[in-house]
Amino acid sequence: MFKKLQTLEIDGIQADITWKKIKNCYIRLLPPDGRVQISAPHRMSSKAVQALFFERLDWIRDRQKVIRNRPVPQQLEYLEGEEHFYLGAPYRLQLQHSYRRRQPSISGNNLFLYLKAQGTSEYREQVLQQWYRHELEKIVPPLLKKWEPILGVKVSEWRIRKMKTRWGTCNTVAHRIWLNQELIKKPYACIEYVLVHELIHLLEPSHNSRFYHLMDHYLPGWQHQRAQLR
Repeated sequence: MFKKLQTLEIDGIQADITWKKIKNCYIRLLPPDGRVQISAPHRMSSKAVQALFFERLDWIRDRQKVIRNRPVPQQLEYLEGEEHFYLGAPYRLQLQHSYRRRQPSISGNNLFLYLKAQGTSEYREQVLQQWYRHELEKIVPPLLKKWEPILGVKVSEWRIRKMKTRWGTCNTVAHRIWLNQELIKKPYACIEYVLVHELIHLLEPSHNSRFYHLMDHYLPGWQHQRAQLR
C-alpha cells in the first residue's frame, strides 16, 4: 500500500491533508491567512486528492484573497461603551452594579451587563458569553419544531459550542447537530439558514447538486444569508 500524503503543494499553494473515517473529501480554508486544510476518506487515493486540489485551485485562490483582505477583528475588552452584537444589531455595552444576580438585558441601543464587581475582562466576557449561549438555546427549539416536519427529518441531539472555522456541523450517522455559539451575534435569518443547511445534510450528506437543489427548494434566497456569514 502506498503511503498517504500529509502535505501537498501545487503552484505555490500548500495544503495539509488529514485522513479520516468519512465518506467524502472536504477542502477548508482557515483564517487568518487562508491556510488550506483537506479532510480525505481513507479509501481515497493520494492521486485523487491531488486531482481534486488542482481542480479547485482557482476557487482556493479567490477564497484566500477574501480571507486575507478581511479586517482584523477588534480585540474586545468588555468595557463600558464597547460595541457588541446581538441578532445582527450593534449595542453599546453598559456595566451596571448589582448586588443580586441578573441576566444581561437590552434596552434601546444598549446592552446592560449586571455585575457585583466589575472584575476582569475575562470575567465580564464569561458573563456575557453565558447569556449569549442561553439566548441561542432559546431560539433553536422553535426552529427545529418548524423545520423537522417540513424536511421529514428528526434530530437526535443538538448542541452549542464555540467553533473557529464552521457555523455548524452535522453528524449524519448519529443525527447530531452542533451550532456555533457566535451565531447569536448574527441576524435571525442567518441562524435559520445554518440550521436548515445542517438539517438538509440528513437528506444529502454531500455538498453536491442535489444538496443545493434541496436548499433552493426549501429555503429560496439562502445565498444572501451565506454571504452575510462570510
